[in-house]
Formats: sequence, structure tokens, C-alpha cells
Amino acid sequence: GVLFEARGETDFAQQSYRKAQAIRPDNAVFAADAARYAPGRPARRVPGAGKARLVVVYDVGLVPMRESLKVPVPIYTGLSIDIPVYRGERPSFAPFALDGTQGQAGVDATALAARDLKERLPGIVTRNITRATVQIAAQAVANNNGNDYVKLGVFAANAVIAAFRRADTRSWITLPAETQVAEKDDLEPGRYAFQIATAHGRTTFECVLQAGETRLLYLADCGRGPRIASCVLSPPGGKSVFENHESR
Repeated sequence: GVLFEARGETDFAQQSYRKAQAIRPDNAVFAADAARYAPGRPARRVPGAGKARLVVVYDVGLVPMRESLKVPVPIYTGLSIDIPVYRGERPSFAPFALDGTQGQAGVDATALAARDLKERLPGIVTRNITRATVQIAAQAVANNNGNDYVKLGVFAANAVIAAFRRADTRSWITLPAETQVAEKDDLEPGRYAFQIATAHGRTTFECVLQAGETRLLYLADCGRGPRIASCVLSPPGGKSVFENHESR
């Protein structure tokens, strides 16, 4: 929504803000942006005439790794399957603050990853039980046959099936565990030194805001303090300007 609004594409901005609010109705930033484009009232774009806007996106942590859990299946002695799980408690993150304005939780990728696994788990269990049952049945037939070549073939096939039965521990480990947002609308043009407070301390972001400018500030914190980058979003026909910043 911020990108569309900066480029003057208000119809797309309205749709994006409304979708964001529907996903996270408790987010005050999303609610305020959606309210500016509420049906039945004139849309109010930000920043206003002669003003500037700062939008902060804060990515913190990483989605935890899946682990393999061996679960016995009570339909045959010694039969077990491996399933992927997320162990431990769900991580929680303190909100960051921008000059005293507290960030709002936007996207919880950890919860999305857990829900995705929960939806896939019945199919995973069914497939693994089926494969394990086929292995046992094939081995029983081979043993009763008494042919060494048949036994060898079944052994090789079971080795391949066993590889597929291993828990799929691939997960969303490259995604931030949580994304928080904050914004300051209708700022006076000029030089600013914004104070940003996170769980790892304080840092200062210095910039010069021009009239009509929308600046997107991105913070990424994987556990060693935030890395900072910013972008001045371009108006229609303009060119966005990207900058990297050192924490202070």
C-alpha cells in the first residue's frame, strides 16, 4: 500500500491497506491507513502538501528449524514413522520503538509456518504409514519366497523407500520470524535524527526529509542488532533512491 500510494496509484493502495487490515485487524498502523481510504469518504493521501512521511519495517529473528520426531505406529510391532515438528516454545519479540512510538506486529511468519505444517501433517502421516506398510509386506513376501535374488531386490527397494520416509525438515528458516511496522505521517521537511530502540539497544537514524517525500526505513535484526537501509520511494516517473546506513 505504501509503495502504491507513493506512486499515486490510490486504487491499488486502498486494496492493499484493506487486505493488510483484514490479515491483522489489531494493527493500529494498518487500521489507520485503511481508514484513510474508507468507502464513502474522500481518500486522504499522505504525506500532505508540503509534508514528508517515514515508514519503518522491522524484521526480527528467523523462523525456527523443523526437527524430526520418530513416532511409533500401533498397528505393527516395531513400526515407526518420522514426522517433522517444531520443538520448544514459540519465540516472542519485544516491539521496537521509533522516537517513543511503539512498533506494531504485522506478519508472524513463525505462526504461518506452524499452520502450514499443521495442514500438511495428516497427509505426511498417511504417506509414511503407507510406505512403511508396503515395506513390511514386501519383506514378508520375500522371506517366504526363499529366493535370494528376490530378497536382495526387496532390500534395495526398501532402502529407497526408507529414504523417502525420512522427515522433511525443510522449512522457512530464511524468513524473519516476525515483522513489525511503524510510521510517522505529515512530518515537517528537514533534518532528523530518529532514535530507534530494539531489544539489543538503541541506534540513531539520521536523514533529511524533503517535502512530499515518502521514505521507507528497513531494519533487519537476526540477533546481533539491526542492520539499516532506507529508500526514498519515487513519485510517478521518478527513480527510487536506496541507501545503506551504519548503526550508531
